[in-house]
Amino acid sequence: MALGISGSNGGLSQNLRPFHLDTALSMDFYRSRSVPLDVSYFVNNACDLGCRHCYVGYDTVGRGLSEELWSNVFDDLIGLGALTFGAVGKEPLVGWTKTQVVLRHLRDRRHAVANLRFGLVTNLTRLTPEIGRDLDDLMPDYMDVSIDGNRDVHDALRGKGTYDRTVANLERLSDELRQRVFISFTLGAHNASCLPDLLQMMGRLKFGRLLISPYVGPTFGNDLYLPVAKQVEIAAELVQKSKTPLASCSGVHVYVKSDVTTTPEFARELTRAGLIDIDRLLVDDYGVLVTEHSLPRNNVVFFNYQPCDPSFVNAIRITHDGYVVRCADMFHADAASRAIGHVRQTGIGDILRKTRMDLAA
Repeated sequence: MALGISGSNGGLSQNLRPFHLDTALSMDFYRSRSVPLDVSYFVNNACDLGCRHCYVGYDTVGRGLSEELWSNVFDDLIGLGALTFGAVGKEPLVGWTKTQVVLRHLRDRRHAVANLRFGLVTNLTRLTPEIGRDLDDLMPDYMDVSIDGNRDVHDALRGKGTYDRTVANLERLSDELRQRVFISFTLGAHNASCLPDLLQMMGRLKFGRLLISPYVGPTFGNDLYLPVAKQVEIAAELVQKSKTPLASCSGVHVYVKSDVTTTPEFARELTRAGLIDIDRLLVDDYGVLVTEHSLPRNNVVFFNYQPCDPSFVNAIRITHDGYVVRCADMFHADAASRAIGHVRQTGIGDILRKTRMDLAA
């Protein structure tokens, strides 16, 4: 989990309060009942694009879970204290009929469960007027929409014309949905200079929330990977009043994502640079820990902090065909062999209870 183990999870709740970390009890923090379970899932294994920087290595064509089984698994997870559900892959707008049924179940459960939230991560290229109306009816708590900088850079990664389609579809969203959008920017060597262009676009379209995640690929050292020192330099410039690309913005909230499993060196260097300050952490109602940096013109930059790996205690991922894995397991073609269980074979409650007992041993 960063803000979410994949994506924004809707950012932070309004009730931020000081948190004093006892590093000796860091896992106890995630085991506490005050930190609800964070669930990310692949509703399908299909995507309309072939992005160069896609991290998904698990590409089996195995039979996906039915809408009924997804609903049952979600109900069991809610019973175990889960409050956040993110459809993170592969592309939720592909096979929309199934995605809509799954999201509708979560919407209906939201009426009965206080603080339950759900959302999706999408490239938005498949948005149609009908899907737009469906989204208005579902009203997810958040939508992370992927944009990689300016038109040339974005199209080089995702395919010619994809930037214009995504931006046009952002403009077509209803006013209420637009308020729930996070622009999701994957920072790498290919787009390290593109933040000003992206912020200009956000200002023009009046989007105010930006999620920045460093590129993490199956292998490091390729032409997309940005060295950690440069990642931290760009992150530091965000909060330097003399250098920040936010200087011309108003009311923008930026969330810089790191975690101890996929970007541990980035997280360590952010802490060493004081961008993550464990002496002035804040915690929200979902157990997300952050350091807040306030800037002029009501701009704010948040850096999340993980005291330890929350996998299977506070955070799980479920593949489209039912395997329960860590987020980082999806980098690998053999993700199924890394799983702690399969929801067709064993109830999710039993899977998590056994794993948590093993972790506590």
